[in-house]
Amino acid sequence: AGVNQAEGEPIFQQDGQPAELLKTMQKQLETLEGEIQRTRQVCTRIRDLGLLVDMRFDVTLADGRQHTVDGFLTVDEKKVTELSDTVVGELHRNGVLGLIHLHWLSLTNMRGLAEWHGQRLGLAPLAVPAGEPS
Repeated sequence: AGVNQAEGEPIFQQDGQPAELLKTMQKQLETLEGEIQRTRQVCTRIRDLGLLVDMRFDVTLADGRQHTVDGFLTVDEKKVTELSDTVVGELHRNGVLGLIHLHWLSLTNMRGLAEWHGQRLGLAPLAVPAGEPS
């Protein structure tokens, strides 16, 4: 089941060598594995520096129900600002500081995730609190 000779693309050529599909997939998987290893190194460095803290996100949905997301970590901005200049320079040179900034930027998507959750429940969009950008 799932394998046939009538449709799809070959994985191997007639001579037994990898077909283009397999070569492309192998390159993609090698790239993915490299990024997985890089992510492990970055996370280990951030953890070893003691920069991670527990985070919790609370939102009130449009129908008044409370929704909480917890059990995840974030990089503590105060702890980052207390790092020595030497460590900040190291993190900048190896790209970790940029990733930390992207992580902080991604936290602004929490409201959008709450909106998406509400839409899945069939709720109206959340009201934007006064002074908060929509």
